[in-house]
Amino acid sequence: MKVIIVSPYALPELGANTLRVNSFVSYFKEHRVKIKVLAPKRGVPDVGVVTRYDGIFTLMRYIIKSDYDTVIFTSPPLTHGFFSGIAALLSGKNFFVDLRDPWPSEYEKLGIYSGYSLKLLIYKILEIFTYFLARKIFVVTDGIKEHVCKKGFCNKVVLARNGTTSIFSYYSKERKLLRKKLNISNKTILFTYSGSFIGWEVDELIKRFKKMPKNYTLLLLISNREEYKGAYDKLKQMAQKMLRKRMRVVDIKTMPMEQLSAYFSASDVGISTVPSDMNYCIVVKTYDYTATGLFVVAKGPQKGSLRNLFSEYSIGKYVDNWDDFEKIKIEQREISNLQRKKRVSIARNNFDRKVANKIVFDEIIKHKKH
Repeated sequence: MKVIIVSPYALPELGANTLRVNSFVSYFKEHRVKIKVLAPKRGVPDVGVVTRYDGIFTLMRYIIKSDYDTVIFTSPPLTHGFFSGIAALLSGKNFFVDLRDPWPSEYEKLGIYSGYSLKLLIYKILEIFTYFLARKIFVVTDGIKEHVCKKGFCNKVVLARNGTTSIFSYYSKERKLLRKKLNISNKTILFTYSGSFIGWEVDELIKRFKKMPKNYTLLLLISNREEYKGAYDKLKQMAQKMLRKRMRVVDIKTMPMEQLSAYFSASDVGISTVPSDMNYCIVVKTYDYTATGLFVVAKGPQKGSLRNLFSEYSIGKYVDNWDDFEKIKIEQREISNLQRKKRVSIARNNFDRKVANKIVFDEIIKHKKH
């Protein structure tokens, strides 16, 4: 079997999308599947199985002319997914969608496009046609499953949750070295926020963190990508002004996952923030924080997938408003080595990406063309 994965991001770019794709690649290779990852050119080189393409027509031509039999598109966004589906249809290949966000509804909720936007309407039409072209639609949460069902494609939905990998582990040696490098004392409780920051209420997090105990320090592990340059600088300046010595900012644009795991190991608490109207969302870092033993503090919707995760597993504290967030107090026993080991065990036993990989692989095998 030969599989093409079309992805908006891929190595050497980092992020939740790349982590999921990398996990698919590793698993498929273990099962003797020939794999190729296609991603847009952004001034970064081809790496390993990753090939960069210039635009939609180049992407379609590659898919049509290749001797691969299966195409998986991982989203968001869905624009290139639609054209990948068309190319797969024209060349007789199986097409699958791996949906990590209910795009473009998310764009509407975040205010990126108004409900009356012509562009948003076009995106919604493309979304429906992309689902129509797919053999199966893999989703990462129950909330996203519900979204796709409302669109009329419940018979195609397969739940394949996100998770973590063995890359994210607790490293005691790196903890000591990085805390020294960051000038963090043993008495300081280090909170870490990692990942996307536009539209994820990180500015509100900084404002509220200022009101929390003085022995709490905030570490922002965020990416200074070219397209986010202005927003990155603005957020960094805001954090420096409001928190002064109680903050650190590290650019993770090209940081290897092993190094990111080391920074998590140096921390005591991991922070996940989800806007109140995104009840379908479980941010991937929640799993990765847990895999390194961090006590996870989450601010999210009153109901939804993330809250359900905290109800099911004892991994930290969950609040649904910022007033409660700023009142959070961390007890030393909650960040002790013993409790850290327990959370690592929870992640290893319940959040392994291999579970989702097997689900996806098995579905593809069912539709394999002989």
